[in-house]
Amino acid sequence: MKKSYGEKAFNLINVLFMIVLILAFFIPYWVIFAASFTDELTLLKSGYMIIPQKLSLSAYKFIFLNDTVIFKALGNSIFITIIGTILAVIITSMFAYPLSRKYLPGRKWVMIYVMITMLFSGGLIPFYLVVKSLGLHDSLWAVIIPLMVSAWNMILIRNFFMAVPNSLEESAWIDGANDLIIFLKIMLPVSKPILATITLFYAVAYWNDWYLALLFIRERTKMPVQLLIRELLSNFNQILAQTGVMTQREAIVPQESTKMASIVVASLPIILVYPFLQKYFIKGIMVGSIKG
Repeated sequence: MKKSYGEKAFNLINVLFMIVLILAFFIPYWVIFAASFTDELTLLKSGYMIIPQKLSLSAYKFIFLNDTVIFKALGNSIFITIIGTILAVIITSMFAYPLSRKYLPGRKWVMIYVMITMLFSGGLIPFYLVVKSLGLHDSLWAVIIPLMVSAWNMILIRNFFMAVPNSLEESAWIDGANDLIIFLKIMLPVSKPILATITLFYAVAYWNDWYLALLFIRERTKMPVQLLIRELLSNFNQILAQTGVMTQREAIVPQESTKMASIVVASLPIILVYPFLQKYFIKGIMVGSIKG
């Protein structure tokens, strides 16, 4: 079928717009990536470049070959992301399943309550007092638990469950299955696309979060990597001195390249996860958002 002039123009504009977006997202990250492999003196003299003039691994050697707080922060972020994502997906899907069943009494009122939480919050001070009263202050669980249930993610899973044919549930009821068996052996296996999508959402949220850690974590050894990078970018020498990394032998540290390398180390793992979930992501987000 021959495309009209309008369709060709629309496709051309879309392609050009996507190219601009790709360049806008890719070039800044590539500059940071290139700077992390650039010699410190060259970086200070010539500034940031797309192609490094003099390659150096000194920044990555400093991060990984020294027992620095950066390496510990990376381990904290991995723990927070893995444990938090697993618990969040389990609890959110368990919350969404009963709300997807039309025979649940009071289902509409619960959904109204969920929608209200998306529009209003209790405020920062009550939130802080609740977390502190639970004994989570200066603990990694203070970062994990508050993000464990997202109303938006729950609604996506709920809508996906509602799109599953009722005949599957009815046949299971006839065979004597209860709600738990239906949820575990029918709903979850057919919901891999939306579960993969929500897993990606939660993983990105946990990995990128620094604000909760800023509120509740004081020990540098418990900080996630995002918060540590934020502090490294603002005051590099002070943090290294406080953590004991600055010794007489290491008085000269590749500061700028180490900052850039820290950003790469913090962002690259979550970027590498996305291609493995992409095929589920598109299907899951479309079905979960349009079915109601």
